Amino acid sequence: MLRDYSVQHSSPVPEIRVASHATAAISALHLLFVRRLEDCRKNHARCNDYKRQLRSLRQPCYLLDLGSWGDEEVWLIEPGKSTSFAILSYCRGQPPPDYTTTSANLQYSMAGFLLKNFPKTIRDAVWVTLGLGLR
Repeated sequence: MLRDYSVQHSSPVPEIRVASHATAAISALHLLFVRRLEDCRKNHARCNDYKRQLRSLRQPCYLLDLGSWGDEEVWLIEPGKSTSFAILSYCRGQPPPDYTTTSANLQYSMAGFLLKNFPKTIRDAVWVTLGLGLR
């Protein structure tokens, strides 16, 4: 049986909130992704070995910290040595200058970006990432 969980209903996974306008199919798919990701983290030795190997490689200089559900900003941060992160592959042509971090705008970038100023595709990716329990 598929259910449409919303902020008014309890979710079987408390840290996951599904928008109230989501359909039952999307809610079920979302829950499936969350469960599979958690299963991978807990039970797949091969995946965990691969993750350890990746951690020994050079990490990015900066990451976006997505904060928490409902935050209106995201922040550019310098990751710690063992920071976990997810990668979004996104290509849409030349980025506008205000989406490119340079030494001239680094401090401004670290002060935070309003999420509403990002393209909808990126905003959607932020919500999916937070919904998976990642930051």
